[in-house]
Amino acid sequence: MDRIINLKLSLYGHSLLIVGAVLAVVTIATSSWIAVEQNRSLTVELESRLSALARFQAAALADTFWDLNRESAEKILKGGRTDPDFHSARAVMNDGGVFAEILGEHDGVTPLVSRKIDVAIALPGTAGKVRRLGFVELTFSLARLQSLQRGALWKAAGFGLLQLLAVLIGTALAMRWIIVPGEAIRQRLVLLSKGETDPEIPAINRQDQIGDMARAVASLRDSLIEIDRLRAEEARHAVDLKQAHDEAQAANLAKSDFLSSMSHELRTPMNAILGFAQLLESNPNEPPSEPQKDQIHQILKSGDHLLGLIDQVLELSRIESGNISLSFESVAPEAVINECVEMVRKQANDKDINVKFSSPRLGYPPLWTDGSRFRQVLLNLLSNAVKYNRTGGEVAVALELAGNNHLRISVTDTGLGIPVYKQKKLFEPFNRLGREAGDIEGTGIGLTITKQIVELMHGNIGFESEDGKGSTFWIEISVDGDTPDGTDELATPNISEHGVIADSNNEIMNSSGVILYIEDNPANLQLMEAIIKRVSNIAMRTAHNAELGLVLARDIHPDLILMDINLPGIDGITALKMLREDDGTKDIPVIAISAAAMPHEIEHGKAAGFEDYLTKPIKVPIVLDAITKFIG
Repeated sequence: MDRIINLKLSLYGHSLLIVGAVLAVVTIATSSWIAVEQNRSLTVELESRLSALARFQAAALADTFWDLNRESAEKILKGGRTDPDFHSARAVMNDGGVFAEILGEHDGVTPLVSRKIDVAIALPGTAGKVRRLGFVELTFSLARLQSLQRGALWKAAGFGLLQLLAVLIGTALAMRWIIVPGEAIRQRLVLLSKGETDPEIPAINRQDQIGDMARAVASLRDSLIEIDRLRAEEARHAVDLKQAHDEAQAANLAKSDFLSSMSHELRTPMNAILGFAQLLESNPNEPPSEPQKDQIHQILKSGDHLLGLIDQVLELSRIESGNISLSFESVAPEAVINECVEMVRKQANDKDINVKFSSPRLGYPPLWTDGSRFRQVLLNLLSNAVKYNRTGGEVAVALELAGNNHLRISVTDTGLGIPVYKQKKLFEPFNRLGREAGDIEGTGIGLTITKQIVELMHGNIGFESEDGKGSTFWIEISVDGDTPDGTDELATPNISEHGVIADSNNEIMNSSGVILYIEDNPANLQLMEAIIKRVSNIAMRTAHNAELGLVLARDIHPDLILMDINLPGIDGITALKMLREDDGTKDIPVIAISAAAMPHEIEHGKAAGFEDYLTKPIKVPIVLDAITKFIG
């Protein structure tokens, strides 16, 4: 009997050992699987957060790269610190220079994981073409993830050993005490692995291994809840950044609208000032005295300078807001350089400065760039080289191959040069490097505009300068890969000198006709009357609004209508449409004369159907030429 009992006990003990061993293996396997699932989930989640944050920061950094706003870039990078695994971040420009970075400490042992995402911006007017500005590199530390992994593995091993020990000394009751709640906890873990973060954890108050397991699962649950909270916070942070970006865009748009409005408001009175000054200067009946000529010249010079300031500020605003489009074409560099040299020749001769262009070879390949913008850049560099040169100095223009399918155009002067401590601020807007008090006019934004235009053309700009000896400014533009070397030079356009009155008014003086001028500004009406009085046999009728102008147009049927666009009541665009819809007036040519002088405003006016579009302040010769064209 005892042998039977012992046998039963032995069998029971062996059964317990077998069950215990199996149970221990199952427990370790289950805990390990849970640990692997947790590791996989955490790893996937970390990589997802890393990629999402890198993409978000790349999108947010586009405008800061474009605006060269390092402060905003650093703020965006610092925003990544809200992630518990954030280690470091840096923004790098195309040239390899670090634009901004946030560094973290590293023990040299803990592994790191990084993501690089390109920073790009869509170029306006290029049908979706984007420009790569650089990249952002975001680095996460795996320290927290490894800590969770080690903890889960240690807990799995501990649970297995404790289970095996319990079976060795326990009874069937102990098996029941452990297996039932253990299975319940396993089910909760499955729920957690499926993303359910709110299940109740059984046996959490027990002071044994099962309780430890339950509390470990509860801790895992709390970690998952914290991860969800961080995700929600990250999403809110992304919303805040988007809102800030939208507000910045709205501010940019408001600035552009303000500058456009101010351009119109400034050009309207300037039209009268410069117009009457031109009439005084060229009055054949009462020619001005020499002192008066000097005074009139100063009025015209200062007025033109003010217009230049207005145009440059508007140009900078358009570039900064992205409202500038480029038209790429094949451009012969030597032809454009020769043209620009001739355009600054008079300015150089006035200061006894020799301007020369030397080319070590013939037949340079054409450039792939915007021809008008390329000409604008060269003219600004040449004008600066003359303006800031010594009397009797020299300006040398050179053209050479720069490698990597680029041509380098350099402009060297013999001026005073730029001190080293001022050179880093050279391309900052409105910074004249201490020359504000000098007698050389300037705005301090010419080089800023030049640099941004060159970069929009996918080119490079730089300079070398030695204080007291002169400076060299250079640009590098890519060549046209589809055009072979030796392309003939482009024809040089016929450029007339600004402000010169052509001696071609005999036809006007001998012609006859009627002009209707629709304008609400009394000073501009008086100016136009004074201009027309110089033309024989031409009568002018005026109207201070479009309504009266439409009536007069039907009654007198003028040979030509001059009309402002910004009129009270019916605007000029609407009035033009009404003229074209009337059989009695549809054939009368209409010329717009407006202070709305921004490129998109001029294009809009021409598209509306105006025969021509003249901007204020008007140039008397241009007005006379327009009259000659239609009433000649």
